Amino acid sequence: MSTPERSTQKLTGQYKRAAVAVARKSRPTPPNLTIPILHVLLLFVPTPANIEIEELSLMRLAALGMRIAEAVADRVDMAETPAEAAGLAMAFDRVARSVRMTFALRSRLERDRARLRREARADFADAAQIRKK
Repeated sequence: MSTPERSTQKLTGQYKRAAVAVARKSRPTPPNLTIPILHVLLLFVPTPANIEIEELSLMRLAALGMRIAEAVADRVDMAETPAEAAGLAMAFDRVARSVRMTFALRSRLERDRARLRREARADFADAAQIRKK
């Protein structure tokens, strides 16, 4: 049995179909003809307005989380049963984690923006060097 299917027995799934198609000397059809990376890049281009909205939203979210965390912390002291105190402590832990994650996201976005600025400056410098030649 020297069929294309036999020679590609060890392959599975999409790779097997592609190998069989090549073995039969036919052109495999790509599963998607669009270039998704372009859509993602254009969708998330940081503009000054978007950056300001992100910044304000994250700070508002952090402020609300802090307010909730403080309210829950106050209620833990007034809990009547240990089970109620444990539930409130768990709620506080979750809200506090959310606040920490909000601040971490804010820091990460700022680092990413700084990296993008550095890369853009380097690209412009490279382009200027090329134009001078």
